[in-house]
Amino acid sequence: MDLADKLKHVPSVASIIADTIAELIYSAELKPGQFLRQEALSQQFGVSRVPVRDALHVLQQQGLVVSVPRRGVMVRPVTRKAVRDFYELRRAVEPFIARKVCACASPQDIEALGDLIDQHMEAAKQNNWSQALKIDEQFHFGIAGLADNEELYTLIVGVWARLRQIRSIVRADAEWAHLWAHHSIERHRQILAALKGGDPEAAAQVVDQVICESEKELTMRFEALKWFQDQDGQE
Repeated sequence: MDLADKLKHVPSVASIIADTIAELIYSAELKPGQFLRQEALSQQFGVSRVPVRDALHVLQQQGLVVSVPRRGVMVRPVTRKAVRDFYELRRAVEPFIARKVCACASPQDIEALGDLIDQHMEAAKQNNWSQALKIDEQFHFGIAGLADNEELYTLIVGVWARLRQIRSIVRADAEWAHLWAHHSIERHRQILAALKGGDPEAAAQVVDQVICESEKELTMRFEALKWFQDQDGQE
């Protein structure tokens, strides 16, 4: 690899800033509707406004921040409709994936999903909520990967990437995070048992029910913390 190729893999200042801000959003340190001031960010990172502006542009392309005319850039507000839309999409796609998995995946591949449940439990015991959320995603990616459809897999990865900001609420309160982990692990066990059962319609029904329960749980938590906002960033 020559120098030019090596330089292509060196992250820019803007990308480092964007990744750092994204992690602050995913960790709930930056909350939905919170404004991001370029001057303050420039001072925080010790850089000029140019890489900060470029970083905010990257985050806007990723859907994590929005530009509000005459007010600046804010962390994307989370609305009830946004939550409904994402979970409606999950209900349209993931039960179908469950049917596909029952039809084409081997018992050994389905059984291997249990390792992720064990890893999820261990991360929760260690209060490692970043890792717990990541493993939670991997469980669903693992199911999608067994459906033998690359387009479905790509779609699911994209949906869950957009869900990360909504699910950042898990990291806002360690006590509630334990409750979330308990429910999430139990739901994964239900899904795994249904997939092992091999009945496509029964598995699809379990997945649909689990998604509904997850949506209800997150919605109630958003309401409790008053995190739902309209497009102007006001409750």
